[in-house]
Amino acid sequence: METPLAPFERPPWVLPDTGTVVRLVVTDWKPLRLSGWRGFRIQWTHGDHPPAEPPLFWGIYSHGGRGVAPWADMAFHLHTTCPTCGRTWTVDDATAIRLFAVWAAVIPPNGHVAVEYESPEHHETLMGLKRGFPPVLTPIGFWTYLGGFRGGFKDWYISEGGHEGPRKLQVNQAADADHAERVRQALAADVRAFLESSRDASDEWTLRARARALCWLSEMGKE
Repeated sequence: METPLAPFERPPWVLPDTGTVVRLVVTDWKPLRLSGWRGFRIQWTHGDHPPAEPPLFWGIYSHGGRGVAPWADMAFHLHTTCPTCGRTWTVDDATAIRLFAVWAAVIPPNGHVAVEYESPEHHETLMGLKRGFPPVLTPIGFWTYLGGFRGGFKDWYISEGGHEGPRKLQVNQAADADHAERVRQALAADVRAFLESSRDASDEWTLRARARALCWLSEMGKE
């Protein structure tokens, strides 16, 4: 039976460093203790090789219900390696945006994904949020917004344990086009205010966020 995550398995993907054509597979799709929740892993593989580890994504998918739209709670790994051939996929910005564009096709209006940012590979997102940068100027916020999540952000900055797990950035699907436009305008104001307030900054984190801000404004100018 096809899962809601089947869109990940349809398009071909190319490893940016080697040009190797790979495919994504959904593995460990299984019911969890709570009704409507499913565990999942999304991994890449090629030829007859086993799936790469760690998975690109792993976590919980919920079908929603009782007025709650479907959602997913996940870890996102930027470096995954084939266990037999040793090839590694290092996810770049363009690929991350494309991956979250698939998530945006999976999650309907008013749904969301929550992406863990406590692991070392997401340290830049952690530092940006701790410094009060607009979430869209962190790597996870930037990738998810340009991937199609236009309903705003919620920073789960307190690790609550239990099902909540580590700190996460929740990125929402807009309810409709009007909602998306209101969010875009509010984010644009925040981004411009950040650029103005950080004009004299020289630290690495702020300079990287400023570069991302200029890129984001440029992308918004094309829409």
